[in-house]
Amino acid sequence: MVWQLLVLVLAMCKNSLLTIFIYVYLIRHFPASIEHSSLSQTRYLSRYLLWTLGVAISTSTLVDVSRCSNYNPLITWQAYQTGAEMAGNTGVNGSEEFVYRISTADEWSELQMSRCTFGQQLDKDSGYIHLSKLDQVKSTLERFYLGTTKDLFLLQIDCKKLGDGLIYEAVDDSNVFPHFYGPSRSFVPLAFDMVVKADKLILSNGQFICSMLN
Repeated sequence: MVWQLLVLVLAMCKNSLLTIFIYVYLIRHFPASIEHSSLSQTRYLSRYLLWTLGVAISTSTLVDVSRCSNYNPLITWQAYQTGAEMAGNTGVNGSEEFVYRISTADEWSELQMSRCTFGQQLDKDSGYIHLSKLDQVKSTLERFYLGTTKDLFLLQIDCKKLGDGLIYEAVDDSNVFPHFYGPSRSFVPLAFDMVVKADKLILSNGQFICSMLN
């Protein structure tokens, strides 16, 4: 029946205007024969609508993130839930407003489509996302990427959104690099909304250039 199809569409719908249209239609045409207990048509539909919207809001936060491999929904939810609380703790780890990620074209595409990434195999083996301060980007590119044939992008990442999952660690006697673990070093994915800006890196005369590298 028509009302059954509309209820199904309403359950899957995240477009607010279409939801309201279907809701009004159902109130006017909902068969009296399907009333539940003592609930009126309007009360029943109102409760159903609230439940539907709750599902839509909840799944819109996590459904895209769940496409990441090795995804742990509890850990990722904790990362989103506590992000604002953790933001005030970044000062103990570093004074930078932004950190940077050297990303391959495939990784950047994954980040845009899946809304998150666990990075490359090195990141997965390490248990954290490798990042750099701005003054470390050029030396990292020269050391590890001069021979690459892949397109590269430089991602500018908001430190506040990384919270206390952003840890600065010494990798040798003279270099301290930022690493993103997530809450309690749980290794959560880097989320798309943590990225402020992305710029393609161009190799010219043996040097990588982009708008963020002056």
